[in-house]
This record gives sequence, C-alpha cells and structure tokens, in this order.
Amino acid sequence: MLASGFIAVAILLRLMAGGGYLISTLRGKAKPNIVSWSLWSLTALIAFAAQIYKGGGSEALVTLAIAFGPLAVIAVAVLKDTQSLTLTRLDVWCLSLAIAGIILWIRTKDPLLALLMSIVADILASIPTVVKSYLTPQTESAAAYSLSVISMIVTLLTIRQWSVMSWAFPLYILVINLTFVTLILLPKRLRYHWVRTGQRWS
Repeated sequence: MLASGFIAVAILLRLMAGGGYLISTLRGKAKPNIVSWSLWSLTALIAFAAQIYKGGGSEALVTLAIAFGPLAVIAVAVLKDTQSLTLTRLDVWCLSLAIAGIILWIRTKDPLLALLMSIVADILASIPTVVKSYLTPQTESAAAYSLSVISMIVTLLTIRQWSVMSWAFPLYILVINLTFVTLILLPKRLRYHWVRTGQRWS
C-alpha cells in the first residue's frame, strides 16, 4: 500500500495523460472520437458526485481529474476540425444507450447505482474508441493511455477503505485504458484490415 500522499502523484499522472493527448490532438496526430471523449467527462463527473455523496476518500479527486482532460481535448478537436462532430451509426447507438443509462440513474437517485451506471455508460462511450484503436491505431496515443494506467494503479494502491464506491471506477478506468494501449500497440500481423468495398473483413 502507498501513503495517501501519493494520490497527488496519481492526479498529476492523469493530468499529464490528458495533456499528452491534447498535444497530440493539436499536432493532428491524435483524432479523438467525439462521443467517447464527451461522455468520458460526463460519466467521470457523475462518478465523482456519487463517491463524494457516499463519503469517498481522496481517490475521488482522481475521478474529478479524469473529467478535465476530455473537456479540453474535445474543445481543441472541434476547433481544429469541425468534421470531428460527424457521427457514425455506431457513435449514435453508443451515445443513445449511454444517455439512457444516465437518465435511469437520475430517476433512481441512488449513489451506488449512479456509480455503476456511469461505468456502464462509460463502457458504451468507449466502444467507438476501442474500434478506432484497433482499425486506425495511428490516430490514437498509446503514451497518454499508458500514463492513465499508471495513475489508476497508484490510485488503487492508496485506497484505505475498500468499498465498491472507492475502487470500482479507478479499476474500470485502468482496464479500459489498458485495452486501448493493447489495441494501439497490437502488431500488424494480428490485425484485420477493413476493406471498404463490400464492407467486409480481409
């Protein structure tokens, strides 16, 4: 276990992760998915509110830090390229389901359900980026996601009161970011190549 002071390290790493992706976006290397990044901020804010309501510890501050990066990334992406607002059918479905989950939480007003639904909504929001990381890894930043993985590991190691409210969201963020890193760094020989003609796999 790490001392509680290490939570500041986790927050710094998470902010660095967001900053790194922001720089990649400014340079035109990273092209964030509008649905994923918009909802990542919203779901993190919901999780933060739920953690605070249930008396969450300092790990809640990391959850709050998670919300900041996506807001900045989306703002830059939209200003840099208005075409980033174009949604695919997959984007629309994931957005609709994620919003439905958020509405369900609002109606129940249960903090634990809020946390769990924010994770479900975040998973749905992440699907477009999971697909993009696999098909076009050059439009993503493995370094930024890796920093987020390390941040979540540090966060989990600082937890003193192990309850669902304290560990569920950082553990999920660790897993989803590790998924992104794995897909981005996946060797070419293990990838399928999308063939536009006929929309089939080759």
